[in-house]
Amino acid sequence: MNKIDINEIPDFNYEGYLWFSDKSKPEIINSKKRFGKSMMKELPFVIEGNLWAEIEKISISIKNIDGEYQIFKYDLNSVNIEINSQTYRAHDLGEVKEFTLYQHWVEEEDLLCEGMKTLVPSWTAFTGFINSTLRS
Repeated sequence: MNKIDINEIPDFNYEGYLWFSDKSKPEIINSKKRFGKSMMKELPFVIEGNLWAEIEKISISIKNIDGEYQIFKYDLNSVNIEINSQTYRAHDLGEVKEFTLYQHWVEEEDLLCEGMKTLVPSWTAFTGFINSTLRS
């Protein structure tokens, strides 16, 4: 996971969503509506967004907090996405009914378990929609 600038978002084919400040619902990004960095530089601004580049295995998380973009890039090439993938029901994403997230776990010493190491959730990354009609 790396914090990046708008200009460092790779130019890939993404699926995902962007929620603009003047909209009541997120806007779907896919092969029919492509993501462009210019979407994030003008008003209305992006409140929240998640993008997934399937071929490159790159996930981008976007949040606007107090007028400043917090953008994180997750390279999932070195992990087994299927092992820790969770499916969630989508809310207000139109024809999209479900999406997936990869949950990354790290091993930490747990003082409540006599110092034994336990797995704890570390971060999650958006890994796309479960809806084949959007992937055309």
